[in-house]
Amino acid sequence: MGLNDSLEDNYIDDLITHKAFSSIYLKNGIRLKGHLIHHDKTCIYLKEGQMQMIYKHRISTITPEMSFRKFQ
Repeated sequence: MGLNDSLEDNYIDDLITHKAFSSIYLKNGIRLKGHLIHHDKTCIYLKEGQMQMIYKHRISTITPEMSFRKFQ
């Protein structure tokens, strides 16, 4: 992990690298499911069928459907 890397960025990068099917819970309680395909400073791009752009400030929780040894 470099000086400018955040735990959030590393976690999302690992989900993208492992092509992990994930659930994203928004602050209003809505659950979105799919594969994370990209992220930047403000957004996450989720794909299941169609691609969705989700603003990070709207996200409560990201949960992968599979376990990662790195995060246990």
